[in-house]
Amino acid sequence: MTCPTLSVLLPFRNAAATLGDALDSTLRDLPKDSEIICVNDGSSDDSLAVVRARADPRVRVLQTPGLGIAGALELARAASSAPLLGRMDADDISLPGRFSRQLHRMRAPEAPAICATEIRLIGEGISEGMRRYVRWQNSLRDAEDHARELFIETPLCHPSVVFSARAIEEIGGYQDGPFWEDYELWLRADHHGRKLEKLPFVGLEWRYSSQQTTFQDARKSESSVRALKARYLAPKIIDDGRALVVWGAGVGGKRMARALEAHGIYAAAFVDIDPKKIGGQRRGVPIIAPSELAIGEVLTLVAVGSWGARDEIRAFLHARGANANDFILCA
Repeated sequence: MTCPTLSVLLPFRNAAATLGDALDSTLRDLPKDSEIICVNDGSSDDSLAVVRARADPRVRVLQTPGLGIAGALELARAASSAPLLGRMDADDISLPGRFSRQLHRMRAPEAPAICATEIRLIGEGISEGMRRYVRWQNSLRDAEDHARELFIETPLCHPSVVFSARAIEEIGGYQDGPFWEDYELWLRADHHGRKLEKLPFVGLEWRYSSQQTTFQDARKSESSVRALKARYLAPKIIDDGRALVVWGAGVGGKRMARALEAHGIYAAAFVDIDPKKIGGQRRGVPIIAPSELAIGEVLTLVAVGSWGARDEIRAFLHARGANANDFILCA
C-alpha cells in the first residue's frame, strides 16, 4: 500500500475473546486506502492467531515483548505514514459510518487536532455512575465545551478518536508515566493550543466491565489523576496572574490545593457553603462564603466532585457576572 489515508492503531494483549469482533467491525467501516496497525504487545493467548486469520491486506501486525499501552501506541504511530491516525481497542465495536464522518471533519477547514464520537456502553455490571459519566462525555461537542470541562474527567473516549498525525507529532506523541496515557495527551494537546471536538453521533460501542484492568490500573487512582490535573492546571493559573480561590473546603478541594502547591501555587482562600466552615481556615488561609467571592478579581477553581453541586456553582457564578475566564471547573 502507498501512503494510506488513515492508520488505525490497535494494540492488544491477551484479547482473543473479543479481538475478532473488534477487528471485523473496524474493517467493515475502514476506507479501502486505509490500514489497521495491530500491535501484539506480549500476548500469551491466541490473540495473534485471531489477527492473522483476517486475510485482509489492510491489516498490519507488529510485535513487542510487552511495552505497555503507551509504548505499543508509539510503536504503531512511528510505523504509520498516514496523515490521520485513528484508535481502536481490542474489546470495543466500531460502528458503521464512523470513519467516513471523522475523515470528513478532519479534512475540513479549521479542523480540530483530535476528533472523537459519542459512545454507547456495552457489557455487564454497568453502574449508574458510569452511565452518568458517559452521558456527560457525550454532551460535550465543540472545542469550547471540551476546553471548559477538560479538568473534570477525561472528555474523550480514547478508542473513538481520529487525530492529526502531524499535530500529535508536534506535541510529542504518547508519553508513558504514572497517568492515563490518553488523558495526559488530551491535556497536553490543550496546553499547546490544539482543539478537541466530538461529532454528535454514536460511533463506538465501548465495552465496560468492573473486572477490567483498565479500571483497576494504579495510574487511574485518584491521587495519580489529581497530580496529572495539577500539572496542567498550574500553567493556566500562573498565566492568569490573579490570586487563586478554591471553591470547596472539603476533602476534594483540600487535596487539589495540596497538589497545586507542588507547583508553587497556593490558594488565597477557600469558598464553602457550610456555615460551620465559613470563618475558619483551611491550609492556613480563610474559608469564605460565596457572597464574599470577589468575582473578576480572582481566579476561582471549582474543585467539587458532585455533578449537581458543580452545575449549581457554575449557575451561581454566571448569575454574579462571572465569564468563562473567571473560573475553572475541576473534580
